[in-house]
Amino acid sequence: MDRRPHIKLFCSDKIPEDCINEILWGIEEEEIPYLLKFVPSEEVVKERYVSGTLEVGLGIYENGDAVLTTRKYDKEHIQKNNIFREKEKLRYLGSNSARIVKGLPLK
Repeated sequence: MDRRPHIKLFCSDKIPEDCINEILWGIEEEEIPYLLKFVPSEEVVKERYVSGTLEVGLGIYENGDAVLTTRKYDKEHIQKNNIFREKEKLRYLGSNSARIVKGLPLK
């Protein structure tokens, strides 16, 4: 188990990895490490809230909804986009998850 701080990204095992590359590139641009884990679809809801030391998590559901959450926010999510319908916004989703960690304004 990797104990270094990272953003956790839980993705339905029904989603091809190449569909989420824009999100990953957005995180990488902000130079924050991440852990990508493919889980059964029903586990995404539960797992995305287990956000580790950085307290930021992303969940990608079987229907393509990608949801950014943090323990520090009392609403259901901070940002939500669909990886199949909103490809132009996905890099921002990844970047924003890293910007929360850094304490920077969201894009």
